[in-house]
Amino acid sequence: MDRLSQILPKVLQSRGIKQHADAALVLHRAQAWIAENLSNLRTSVFPQSLQEDGTLLIECKDSAAAQECLSALPHLKVFLREECGFLPVRTIRLVRTSKRA
Repeated sequence: MDRLSQILPKVLQSRGIKQHADAALVLHRAQAWIAENLSNLRTSVFPQSLQEDGTLLIECKDSAAAQECLSALPHLKVFLREECGFLPVRTIRLVRTSKRA
């Protein structure tokens, strides 16, 4: 009997949504890591998207949150390599959210 971990990637690939599912998993794992390790920033730092070139974009509400998050990025990158080795995160970029009136 096949395991779900063997069947699921084949089904996702045949439907053409494997990349989207993998990217969603990376974003979910990154958000969980931020909530656990940067608990004071969990309301102002959010993983936004994973680009095709392997760049993870993390959205920060203000420059203070970005500055504090900057020092933790290498640890996040190591964590994602261990958790999601099938989809490499090459770089992590912080972006500021636009202020809305």
